[in-house]
Amino acid sequence: MKPPELKIKKGAEREVVFHSSREERLAMASAPKGPKSVSGGFFRGFFRRGRLPSLLPLLVVALVVVLVYKFVIPRSSSRATLSGYEAVLRASLYADALFVSVTFTPVAGAGRTAGSARDSPAADGPPTASVSFALPDTGELLLLSEALGEGPSTIRGKMRYIGKERKLTAVVRLGGKAASLSLGLKKN
Repeated sequence: MKPPELKIKKGAEREVVFHSSREERLAMASAPKGPKSVSGGFFRGFFRRGRLPSLLPLLVVALVVVLVYKFVIPRSSSRATLSGYEAVLRASLYADALFVSVTFTPVAGAGRTAGSARDSPAADGPPTASVSFALPDTGELLLLSEALGEGPSTIRGKMRYIGKERKLTAVVRLGGKAASLSLGLKKN
């Protein structure tokens, strides 16, 4: 069946005549249509067409990866929480010097132990933290101690670096507790 034609007379300004018969329009309306589109959303298509069972192994693998990353793989050993403070070990190489630091940040809502709380009768001022830095490859040691303030406090030091060192360790003592931190060293 041919589509209807639009005929315009020559020289006509507004006179437009559309020629098509009623029988042609009715025939086009009752003509068979193409395949009906499936509607109902994204998830309905998954369940109806059987795609979910084929994606199920992928979802299980993704869940296992997330759980392994969250619970099995050890977290960074350059951080520790003790006596209501989070301690973070950092190091920077510059020429033949290794600049080391441990930053203590008060943990919100964490209870301080005796000797570190402000209102405690055992508290005689701000808590004092001591850090013992060590380079196991060369045996070099550095011991620093400092009183911590209300906000974040950083204990900094400088160690000799000859290029053979691969690891930095630090033993942090605060409020009667101790934690061991370590950090791998990479020469840039």
